[in-house]
Amino acid sequence: MILNLQEDGIFPAACQDSDATCSIIMQTPYTCFTMEFTVFVLYALLMLADSWLAYKTTLVTGIGIYFVAFLQLCFKSGRPFWDVDNITSNGHCLFDFSGPSQSAFVMTFFWPYILIMFL
Repeated sequence: MILNLQEDGIFPAACQDSDATCSIIMQTPYTCFTMEFTVFVLYALLMLADSWLAYKTTLVTGIGIYFVAFLQLCFKSGRPFWDVDNITSNGHCLFDFSGPSQSAFVMTFFWPYILIMFL
């Protein structure tokens, strides 16, 4: 869902130049929902938080990630730019399958679960 919005003119005028601060602010939500950052947060919870609660969080999140990966394999269909020559990805689309999104799982399950259990 992350597009090259700076070239499309959707960002405010302050973000259309190469301002590093604006770029960092716009990339932060994307980074927080990646699988790599989620695994890093899980490891940090295991080291810094209540170990039993962090273990349960890691276990439930891990099972959810595997379930989403299973659903991706069951419902796999190519991205539109794989099938139609008129559609281009502009270098911003990942080469994974469409369907259930791991980022959506992290956004709707992992972060609310963390907020409810640890705060």
